[in-house]
Amino acid sequence: MGIAGVGATGHLAGIAFQKQTGTRFQFVPYRGNAPAMQDLLAEQIDLMIEPASNFKPLLGTDGIKPYAITGTKRLPSLPDIPTADEAGLPGFYLGSWSGMWAPKRTPSLRSAPRAF
Repeated sequence: MGIAGVGATGHLAGIAFQKQTGTRFQFVPYRGNAPAMQDLLAEQIDLMIEPASNFKPLLGTDGIKPYAITGTKRLPSLPDIPTADEAGLPGFYLGSWSGMWAPKRTPSLRSAPRAF
C-alpha cells in the first residue's frame, strides 16, 4: 500500500483497514502522494487510501478503480462510488480535517491585509 509518508493520513487509514479486515500488507512510504499515485498507475503498488479529491481527476481513465468512499453516505460529486458499507466493509468510516498552520510570529488572520 502506497502512503504519503509514515504517520500520514493514508498510513493511519491503512492500519485501520488492516485491523478491521484482519489483513496484513506492506506499507511503502513515498515523499508525498504524487509519487505514490504514479506508482499506483504504473501498477507498482496495489492500493492507496486517500481523500477522494486527490483521485477525482484520474477517474474515467484506465489507470485506477475506485472501490469505496469511507464515509457514511455517497459523495454528491462522485455518486457512482459506493460507500464502504455498500462495498462489503461495514463500519469502515474515515474522515479528515484540514488546519491552517503558520510560523509562530505570523500575524492573526484578522490583521492580515485582504488580497481578494
